[in-house]
Amino acid sequence: MLTIVKVALRHHQVNAALEQSTRAISNFLGPSPFLSLSDACKFGSIALLEWIWDASCTRAVDRTPGWSLTNFLRSDPHYHNWQFAKSLEAAASRGDVRMMEWIFAHFSGCEAPEAVAERAKENGYLRVLCCLMAHRSPPRGQSGDPFGQGEGTVRIRTTNLLSAAAIKKATENGQLVEYLSGGLPLEKYARGIAIKHALRLGDFHFAQQLLPSGGCLLDYAAGCPRVEMIEWMLDCGYLRRDEELAASTLPELARTGRLDLAQQVVLLHSPLRHASRNWSTLWVRALYEAGTCGHILMLQWLAEHHEGREALGELSKETSTRDLFSVAAERGHVETMDYLYNLGFACDFDNAMVAAVEGGQASSVKWLLSNHTYGVKSIKTMRVIDRGAEHGHLEVLKMFNELSSYECADAKRRRVGVSDSWWTIVVDPMYFAAKGGHLEVLKWFQVNRMQKCDTDTMDTAAMYGHLEVVKWLHLNRSEGCTRDAMNAHGHLEVVQWLYLNYSESTACSFAMYDAAAFGHLQIVKWLYENCPSPFSRKAIDRAVRSGHLRVASWLQQRFPEYRVGDDLESHKELVSVGGSWNSANALEVLLWLHSRDDYELRPWFLKALRDRLSDRWNDPDLMVHITNWLDEHYPDSP
Repeated sequence: MLTIVKVALRHHQVNAALEQSTRAISNFLGPSPFLSLSDACKFGSIALLEWIWDASCTRAVDRTPGWSLTNFLRSDPHYHNWQFAKSLEAAASRGDVRMMEWIFAHFSGCEAPEAVAERAKENGYLRVLCCLMAHRSPPRGQSGDPFGQGEGTVRIRTTNLLSAAAIKKATENGQLVEYLSGGLPLEKYARGIAIKHALRLGDFHFAQQLLPSGGCLLDYAAGCPRVEMIEWMLDCGYLRRDEELAASTLPELARTGRLDLAQQVVLLHSPLRHASRNWSTLWVRALYEAGTCGHILMLQWLAEHHEGREALGELSKETSTRDLFSVAAERGHVETMDYLYNLGFACDFDNAMVAAVEGGQASSVKWLLSNHTYGVKSIKTMRVIDRGAEHGHLEVLKMFNELSSYECADAKRRRVGVSDSWWTIVVDPMYFAAKGGHLEVLKWFQVNRMQKCDTDTMDTAAMYGHLEVVKWLHLNRSEGCTRDAMNAHGHLEVVQWLYLNYSESTACSFAMYDAAAFGHLQIVKWLYENCPSPFSRKAIDRAVRSGHLRVASWLQQRFPEYRVGDDLESHKELVSVGGSWNSANALEVLLWLHSRDDYELRPWFLKALRDRLSDRWNDPDLMVHITNWLDEHYPDSP
């Protein structure tokens, strides 16, 4: 439909009246007036971009009545520049080079910051990075336009955007294949990175394809964690000739439990040089890998080797990683826990219990309870019942419930009724189970271990969208909920159910406020139709205050008599400086407010906004555009 209208209009003589008619028809049939060009880029349609571009006026005097971002895309220089950067970033994030070229060609004289390349780097879009480099801004002070027609550019300081991280990611996701298929060059340094990463991924076929003429994969195998490559290097004598390379294989062999290969590698250079820091450091890493992966034979061999005792001491002091004993508990490696304990390794029993409970490892919990006596202070701090409920680990909860049947390893330390001490010091396990949506845990509590429950339990279940939990609590508990439960958190089905079952008069108003503040338009529409309230109109200001102009506009069409800002006291501003000004559409909020006849930006707010801009901002590029916009429209503001 849009294409037919567009083609038909092109066959008529172009004049001012026809241009205005074209824009009017576009606004009626086309995309939402709140759809920015940068958001449109996310749909991947250049035809959509063309439609928005053609519907946009180039002068302020030609703006159509009513609100539409097309009124500002090409007529407001500050919004125009910002949309260039955001649109380019959106296209680059998609890996869409064709769309990027369209953007460069249409935004004459605009310059985007280097930050637009960050997502492309993260995704390994090498063709995108080359496109950005091709449109690199000329050095400051250099005259002339290298692109001939005033195309947009990108301000890039580095001489090469093909970072090691980007090349590695491209190797992983196939972008490197696409890049090379297009005939684009890959320098020697980048090729080496790609080959090494392909080997790390185990893609030996691709690594072989990348090899330069006369090259050998083993020349790139140093640091490769693949056991296949380690075996190959061992067979070809590489590890015998290079002791540091041999030592570097130890952590990976420990992680995979290849004790046979580890023993061969160590034997090649035995006796190990006592002064070699390389062996000592890597022995510590190998111990950690073996222990956390549950390879008990490997762990025993590493620990009992003459390098092992010192390495265990270093490992117990290690702060850059989680302690080995706790990770073993979290993963259910009971043999590892038992071995470390008997070895005299420093064991943090409190952290280990928390890790075991959160990991749902009943076997680890049982071992800890059998080998360590926990005091009341520790029990209170760990809150294991609450943690188990929040993570939904029913087997762990059952174990604590039956704790009195377990015997401690030392019969003399056995205490009758020890199970109760874990249950008497709980915060609110029903609440935490509801928060996590763990209905089976709630049912088990109801039958086996009755716990306190209040309105917060249903409130939090509603907040996180756990409708089945809400229904169960409604049928099986008497506490109910508060009006906060209906405050829309984006879960329409929860709001609908609560409205039918808890029709408190003020709940709808608060739900409308919340839905508007969070931009949940579908919930706003449903509440407007099904839960009318005289306070609903005030939600307009909540939507604006949070930067949700689409919601604000929809509500104002239903309440045309409402004056924007009436919900606030006279000394307060509609938009708080700390509110929507952290959002990506802050400039659009300014444009919307500035274009209205029923609202005026006050001097004190403008001052506060300028202070905010000069103090801190999460988007420096947007900060510049807003500052320039303020300088143009409010030059006398403080």
